Amino acid sequence: MFRVYFLVIFLSLFTVSNLSADERNIAYVSLHSDSLSIEGNNGFTNFTFSIVGPNEFYFQKNYADNHMEISNGDLDIASLEDGLYTYQITAALNEKNKHYVDRKNNGRKRDSNQSPLLAAESQSGSFTIADGQIVVARENNNRRAKSFAGDFDEDE
Repeated sequence: MFRVYFLVIFLSLFTVSNLSADERNIAYVSLHSDSLSIEGNNGFTNFTFSIVGPNEFYFQKNYADNHMEISNGDLDIASLEDGLYTYQITAALNEKNKHYVDRKNNGRKRDSNQSPLLAAESQSGSFTIADGQIVVARENNNRRAKSFAGDFDEDE
């Protein structure tokens, strides 16, 4: 009987933690054999999508909409070398970084015109290309970097 209660509690906690992890994704990435599509999430804007791979391969695309598709017009996936590729999505939140005013004289005029920048976060994952097709995809959604803090949020 105790095992049944333990199992029910464990499954409910697992479900809640998965839902909260999905809510914190910057974007949902759909990897197909010959294309990638990205759907923005949670009020993020100004996305930058970067891919790095074998032999110093690098691809980057910026977009402001909540949807982006990378297909043969942007990147010929069939011509890419076989191997492991890593992608990173960086996006700005619709909120600004907290701006702290130091009462000490920091060398700036009192009425400085510097305003805080938009807060940015990133999400990464990887995929494998074999014979010109995407065959394996992994997402690293359990850690998301906050660019202004340099720290990582851990799933709890």
